[in-house]
Amino acid sequence: MDDKLKDHLLCLILIFANLLLIWISPFLPLQDVPQHLANAHLIAEIPNIPFYQELYSLPGSFKSYHALYYVLGLFGSGISLITGLKVLLSIYSIAIILIFRKFSNNILLSQLLIWNSALMMGFLAYSITLPFFICLFLPFSWDRNGKAVYIFSAIIVNLIHIVAGGLALFTSVMRYLVNRDNVEKSKLIANVLVFLVINSLVGGAGGASAKLDVFETWLSTM
Repeated sequence: MDDKLKDHLLCLILIFANLLLIWISPFLPLQDVPQHLANAHLIAEIPNIPFYQELYSLPGSFKSYHALYYVLGLFGSGISLITGLKVLLSIYSIAIILIFRKFSNNILLSQLLIWNSALMMGFLAYSITLPFFICLFLPFSWDRNGKAVYIFSAIIVNLIHIVAGGLALFTSVMRYLVNRDNVEKSKLIANVLVFLVINSLVGGAGGASAKLDVFETWLSTM
């Protein structure tokens, strides 16, 4: 068996193993995920349940930290939230495996990144940005397609989690200070513009803080 065939086979085995783990588990032990699913459930069901409308109010404006709740909420309105979560984790794990298959000499290292400590603690939105975050620092050629991939990845990272967006921006600055070439300069400018535009549209870093609850909650009896 030649090396190329072995690589393909190992890639398929890893994809199958990850999907098997995700789909046979009744519920993955990700610490904060029940809270995320509860918020997504409210987004999906608040228009249909008067009791929820008495206790909760959706945010008046979109915040980057809320993006994943709306995605899961859409899943919840069509299929179950658990199934939606598993679809999301399946896409996430396959994307990282394929990225390592293409750009790394050791595809097994992809498992350390997929099942990282942040994901196990339930930092779902932050972890889901990882495939897009990686794309920001892959050796794409800086042609039309490469620019499109870079800008799209930067938008998704900033749209899903402000901390990941800030980290991507910081890393871009460090790469430019080390390399100081025109490509890194162009990437840095693109990253700065995306960061500023996205965060001005969604209300800024403070409004997207993970410390703020997704909902303004009150009890009518109090």
